[in-house]
Amino acid sequence: MRPSKNQELIQAMAVEIKARRRALELSQEDLAGRCELDRPYISLMEVARKQPTISVLLRLAISRSATLDRPPMIGDVSFWPRRCGNAFDAQIC
Repeated sequence: MRPSKNQELIQAMAVEIKARRRALELSQEDLAGRCELDRPYISLMEVARKQPTISVLLRLAISRSATLDRPPMIGDVSFWPRRCGNAFDAQIC
């Protein structure tokens, strides 16, 4: 299966990733560290040059509950969105 070439969707995702990172007052480096991704990958997603996979979106969502003394767990109540309907929304909710 080929990746989507829906540029409007990719651009909308890019805008959301950047806006949500900024709302959390995280640098690209901070977000990359939380998600165990490379900083350039975060940058490329934010300018719509890379399309995140489902697994990357899950990492973005899980990173919200990560701390130095407690790794994120999918079963954590804090992982699931409070007011939102999809996994990425857990990042900001």
